[in-house]
Amino acid sequence: EALPTLEGTFGTGDLKLDMVNDVVEGSKAAKLNTPGAVSVIAVGSHKGLMPTPSDIDYMDKLFGPPELAGKISIGSPIEENLGEVVDVFKVKPSEINVVVMDRDRNAHLINVAQKFGVNLILIKAGDFLPSVLSCMDPGKHKKGIHLVVGIGGFEEGVLAAVAAKALGAVAEGRGWSGDSRIAQKYKQVWKIDDLVAGKKEDCLVSISAITDDNKWLNLSGVVEKDGGHEVTTLTVDSNGVNINTKIHH
Repeated sequence: EALPTLEGTFGTGDLKLDMVNDVVEGSKAAKLNTPGAVSVIAVGSHKGLMPTPSDIDYMDKLFGPPELAGKISIGSPIEENLGEVVDVFKVKPSEINVVVMDRDRNAHLINVAQKFGVNLILIKAGDFLPSVLSCMDPGKHKKGIHLVVGIGGFEEGVLAAVAAKALGAVAEGRGWSGDSRIAQKYKQVWKIDDLVAGKKEDCLVSISAITDDNKWLNLSGVVEKDGGHEVTTLTVDSNGVNINTKIHH
């Protein structure tokens, strides 16, 4: 479903920004109190975020770290993209983490990744957090090189693209539909400036953990503390990545 857009006037300044809010990204994880539920706000320039098309819910995606910007593309075969990763980072294929939604529609990507010899990470749901991780400099977060490829949720793709633009990372997509007539409309590759047309300096993503995220960004979920609730929030903007905790009473 489409993300809600908050409309109105907030504050007293003249700057216009657009904001989308995914109150619970990972609703199943929140319901079961399992890792991976977060609350997300993404901010961009006014009219600078691609709206959800009326006829599709899915996006074919490619996310990767800043070092690969201009070197890999969703329009290239995955073998070529993985070869570029090897060349740029001077690593073995087994040192590349490729995250893919475990769906039949991604079977060709999964098969190629397996043959190439990467560390393939298949996920059942929730490609937003690994997409954000993949946009970060692996030299700083020390979790290794990550790519996110394949078809997943459209809105999650736009949210992660805001983080990618802020960090100068790779974010490309294409609309996807199982209906071949609709799919014909979405052959064009969306570059990062198509997904997020606004200014880099206006881009901000705020991710507050509801439950623990011990797989991707190492965020602690909400806990009771000192008479209130401690919330851990990761923010991404053009200045980089920050994590802070705050007790809310």
